[in-house]
Amino acid sequence: MFSFLFGSKKTKKTATVAPTASSTASSTASSTAVHNTAIDTIGVLQRKEADIEKRIDALEKQSKASHANAQEANRAGQKEKAMLFLRKRTMYDEQIKTNNAMLIKILQQRTALETTMINTSALDVMNLATGTMKTQQTEWSVDRVTSLTDDIHDAMDSQREINDLLKSPLHIDGPSEEDLAAELADMQEADMTKSLTETVENTVVTAPAEIAVVAVPTVPVVATANGGAGAPNATINMAQELAML
Repeated sequence: MFSFLFGSKKTKKTATVAPTASSTASSTASSTAVHNTAIDTIGVLQRKEADIEKRIDALEKQSKASHANAQEANRAGQKEKAMLFLRKRTMYDEQIKTNNAMLIKILQQRTALETTMINTSALDVMNLATGTMKTQQTEWSVDRVTSLTDDIHDAMDSQREINDLLKSPLHIDGPSEEDLAAELADMQEADMTKSLTETVENTVVTAPAEIAVVAVPTVPVVATANGGAGAPNATINMAQELAML
């Protein structure tokens, strides 16, 4: 039984020999074979665990039965028979201890193999990813990426210059803006002179053709107290003011 259990180690060792082929297909096939061998070995260990557990259960039942028989023989006064049952119980207990120790070792072996499988799978994936990265980096080397980046910057600079040219105004041959501004000032000055001349010509100053003289009744001059002539009448003064108008 021990040779059978530890013989699986030899199978595992033979299966995990590193492949000598350099191609990826051969490496993948070898990894798959190792993985399948590990799974088969784990299956064998699990079946052996089940067999040992069944064996332990049977030994425990026989040990309990021998103990009960020893008690009955002792009550019946059959000491030699009771001693025989006790020896059987002791033998069964020793076998139980041996099988338990064997079961622990198998569990440890299976756990270690499962851990190894997980690690191997992870390493295989990491190896595959590394190979893919190297392949991609071979297609896109650092120099090629640098050249591509420079081309992108050059293209963006050219596009920026084109945009600046499209946004700038067109330069058409002709008078400058200063000449056009001077011409516009001359036009405004001419328009103001013409407007002022038309205003003066349309303004006509006419004098009254005739001033109507209002007949004012004659009022005698009033003598003053000292016998001299008095001041002119107010009516005469009004007539003079009207004449001056």
